[in-house]
Amino acid sequence: MNDLDKERLNNDLYATIRNTILEVTNLKITWAAFGDRNYFSDETLNDAFMASKDYDLVNNTIYPYVKYYFDTNIDDVDFSSYEASSTSLNIITTNILLKAIDDGLDKLGSRKKSDTNSYMFMVVFMLAMRQAAIIAFDKSHYYTAMKFYKRLVGALDLTADVCIHEKNKLSFESRKKANTRWGEHNQKRAEKKRQYLKIMRDNRFTTFAETAEYIKQNIETDKTPSYDTIKRWLSQANKGDFS
Repeated sequence: MNDLDKERLNNDLYATIRNTILEVTNLKITWAAFGDRNYFSDETLNDAFMASKDYDLVNNTIYPYVKYYFDTNIDDVDFSSYEASSTSLNIITTNILLKAIDDGLDKLGSRKKSDTNSYMFMVVFMLAMRQAAIIAFDKSHYYTAMKFYKRLVGALDLTADVCIHEKNKLSFESRKKANTRWGEHNQKRAEKKRQYLKIMRDNRFTTFAETAEYIKQNIETDKTPSYDTIKRWLSQANKGDFS
């Protein structure tokens, strides 16, 4: 391999690593914290989610916070080793979050107010790790850059996993509540069937239509259940169906 080929290879490798770090965009970070787990795709990210208020919050408000603090304090960070830079960056990240909370940004976003703080921290943390990885890389501290990149990807996966767990938990709770409501509805319907059948027998009505008309005029005077529903329930109850 001649010198020209080596230079071309080095340039390609440099561009590949830097672009890999930059592939974790503001949009993907926003999606990890606020997005819909069931509909992840390039089309989702590029179209519908890009128009979301969460993306606007991260891209136009949170990210400028992170960039400002990095631009202001980055000269104090020693990127020559991961350990040295990590401590300083943790302090910067905490300061960014505290500033965001002071300005009320923790109350924004699509998640419930009670847990937005944790998601805000994860967004700030991921933006900070990406910024740190790029700065370390541009300063030729490649090992430090890749360590921050690994933390960034780990945080991205963790945030998405937590969201998946919470969404599944909420879905389970919603189904449980729906089943409870449906169970109560079924129980009430069974009681109505027994009541209507007793009325029919006590009053010695001979047809379901006659019984339903009596019940509708004297007992079930509201809009529901309707005459047809009462008649159908009577027919079912007479056959022993109280479901």
